[in-house]
Amino acid sequence: MNKIIIIILILTLLSACSSKKEINLKDHSLEEFSLEKYLGEWVEVARTDNKFERGLTKVTANYLKEGNKIIAVNRGWSEEKQKWSMSRGYIKETPQLGRLKVSFFRPFYGSYNVLHIDKDYNYALVGGDTSKYLWVLRRRDVEMSEKLLEEYLKKAKNLGYDTEGMIFME
Repeated sequence: MNKIIIIILILTLLSACSSKKEINLKDHSLEEFSLEKYLGEWVEVARTDNKFERGLTKVTANYLKEGNKIIAVNRGWSEEKQKWSMSRGYIKETPQLGRLKVSFFRPFYGSYNVLHIDKDYNYALVGGDTSKYLWVLRRRDVEMSEKLLEEYLKKAKNLGYDTEGMIFME
């Protein structure tokens, strides 16, 4: 029991020491969002650098229903290790449209905020509660034009995310 308390305290201190600024999304919400439509495979177009995906390319995220649970299966290619890396997590809905919680390390959940999505659910802008996490995603069977990518990055910047130094997959 004491080990759990110590781990929680350490994680709290580490998150408090983060140099990334917190993003205030209280006044930003999607007008509509369907988790059912969001399910399926997404391909990463761009991301902020993060330790979970460092060195990975060809990154995909697949959101699936498994019984009464929503699971996330993320994959990426490590050129250095010459192999695929995969992680499996769990998604929880929250009362706010597009605001989800994701856990790859239960029982700890992080914020997964769908910030913008087109009406056909082909392109998505996803971020965390801090500027540390930001992704631009597309469905596998569609391409994303440079102009559209710039529009999504501008939306992110307007919300307070730092888009400098992003890693682009294509």
